[in-house]
Amino acid sequence: MTRTLRPPRACHHAGVTSAAPVPHAALHAAGAEASVSRALDRLRADGERLTAPRRAVLHVLAAHHEHLAADAVADELAAAGVHRTTVYRTLDLLVRAGVVTTRPLPAGATGYHLDVAPDGHGHLHAHCRSCGEVVAIPADALDAAVDAVVRATGFRLAPRVTDLAGVCAGCAPGD
Repeated sequence: MTRTLRPPRACHHAGVTSAAPVPHAALHAAGAEASVSRALDRLRADGERLTAPRRAVLHVLAAHHEHLAADAVADELAAAGVHRTTVYRTLDLLVRAGVVTTRPLPAGATGYHLDVAPDGHGHLHAHCRSCGEVVAIPADALDAAVDAVVRATGFRLAPRVTDLAGVCAGCAPGD
């Protein structure tokens, strides 16, 4: 399954300045350790303890650009002696702290994704209902819609924690 960035305008992610697609994995690959460090900084700023299991969960999430089910994280950490319940509680804490986002996965599971991109590298995930492709879109792509909803209703949307779904370019019917 290909994961690409298809921006509606010139892309500035990962140093790319053209409108050419950028692999989603490339947005995460360059800085796994930096991502963990940014997540730990946020947790520290919130007064959270930086325990070994929390660090281990962050490292697993940083090593994958896709959304992982809690069971997949727990399976990776079982050999290190991190209990499954600890993984679930840690994921819940990381979501509440705003360093991990979630989305529904097939079969009802929840997928977890480390979301601490450096400035200029933030993005949202759109998921193709047909093939499952994940398309990264610029973090500000929905700003106009968010502003319109606030003006109309006073409600403030949080699109970074929303599962954006649709049909990718490869599955969309031809014009």
